[in-house]
Amino acid sequence: MEAISGQTDNTDIGNFQMVFVPVLYNKHYILVFFHLAQYQILVIDNIEGDVPINIRYSGYVEKVMNAFRSYVQNHSPVIAKKLRSTSLISLKFPWQTMYNEVDCGIFLCVIWRLLKALFVREWNCGLSPERDIMGVVLKDQSKEMCDLRIKYLSKILLSDENSLRSKF
Repeated sequence: MEAISGQTDNTDIGNFQMVFVPVLYNKHYILVFFHLAQYQILVIDNIEGDVPINIRYSGYVEKVMNAFRSYVQNHSPVIAKKLRSTSLISLKFPWQTMYNEVDCGIFLCVIWRLLKALFVREWNCGLSPERDIMGVVLKDQSKEMCDLRIKYLSKILLSDENSLRSKF
């Protein structure tokens, strides 16, 4: 957190409205979203289901929450006190999946791009639903994921930051 806040002119955690923490657990990416202005802790996950986050991720998200709360306690006790009484909210979206376990990184990139562009005004990331209301798997999201894999992989491979770029 210090490294991130050191890159901005705004180093007082009380001046931040939102903090996003991408989390990798057991080869699966999720996004933990600390909405400091509303004292909420939200989880964005492409996997659909009613399994509570603390069970699905074996308490790992709670460790992230506690680490962040600890950081905030040292910098803004008022916010920390309000966050201590906040429970985790797992957000639900129409594009969440039951069958796609391999594209969590792509979903995270799409969500990250949306958040950057819209600053959380609208949660429609533009992805199609995985299934219709009868549970029949639709093909649109699968094609979108394939296109996004190509797009993001191309950007990574062709990036000036890629030291192996000349080999492609």
